[in-house]
Amino acid sequence: MKKALVGLVALLALSEPADALPVPIAIATGPYIAEGVAASAEGRPLVSGVLARTVRLIARQGPLDWLRPGRFAPLGDLFGMAADRKRDRLWIAETFGAGLPGQSGPDRTGLLEVELGSGRVLGRHTAPPEAARRTIGDVTLAADGSVYASDSTGGALYRLRPGHRDLELFARTGLKSPQGMVVSGRGAALIVADYASGLHWVDLTTGAHTPLDGEGARLRGIDGLVRDGSSLIATQNGGTPNRILRLHLSADERTVESVEMLAQGPEGLDDLSLGAVIGRRFVFVAHSQWGAVGAGGVLSPNPGTALLSSVDLDAEATARNARKP
Repeated sequence: MKKALVGLVALLALSEPADALPVPIAIATGPYIAEGVAASAEGRPLVSGVLARTVRLIARQGPLDWLRPGRFAPLGDLFGMAADRKRDRLWIAETFGAGLPGQSGPDRTGLLEVELGSGRVLGRHTAPPEAARRTIGDVTLAADGSVYASDSTGGALYRLRPGHRDLELFARTGLKSPQGMVVSGRGAALIVADYASGLHWVDLTTGAHTPLDGEGARLRGIDGLVRDGSSLIATQNGGTPNRILRLHLSADERTVESVEMLAQGPEGLDDLSLGAVIGRRFVFVAHSQWGAVGAGGVLSPNPGTALLSSVDLDAEATARNARKP
């Protein structure tokens, strides 16, 4: 497979009922700071805006403001997202406070609960008071409907159990900057990407964590992490060039046995953030506008157009199999 930004040279062919979309897809031409990606109930991309404090649906006619905050307005800065189609929910990391893009005032963080079928905000679930000056930025789901969230500035991991009102602290990991997470295949642990030290196994019962063996400790600078079958897809923006990686795990998922590059910059992939598997494509924010954020969270006057792109996972697997002896 050619090591280039696949999504910028092909159509973004999403699973039915979504039709093909032109690439690259402009999420926003003005200030937005694109961060999280999830699938709508119809299987189309949703993209959160940190500075815009909204979620846009990439519809056939172009991006549309989709989120309906109602009585929960004004919203905070919106980061990572996780869609639960079985329960008709979208979970969004939300943070308020000085120093964040476009923010001032009291600090608090937590999750927004959204009806996936309509975009209507149903509730706000706050983190414990000690997390007030922290930033919950990434979200993942367990099979039982529990929601897990990582604090990228304080190293803690939080859990929202089904039917509970607020998040609970379940692990003070000591990690410098936990980012994307997935639940292990057997549901016993989280696999967490620490920006500074690579991938870690976090036991969901004890909260204890250990680095993944093999390539795990060398995978620094990973922002987003999602599952695709028995492997993981990662967005790595902690160096140049930015890269999309497939991580092949051992049977017990405690070892990263090999790393495969799916796409890399610099052209068209110079300001990567998060992504999601939608149909058989990995859909990701290729230009987020984070690179234009300066001191105090101030966005420069010319941040560039926020762009969405994708990698065809089936084509990637076909090319990999063709290379095998």
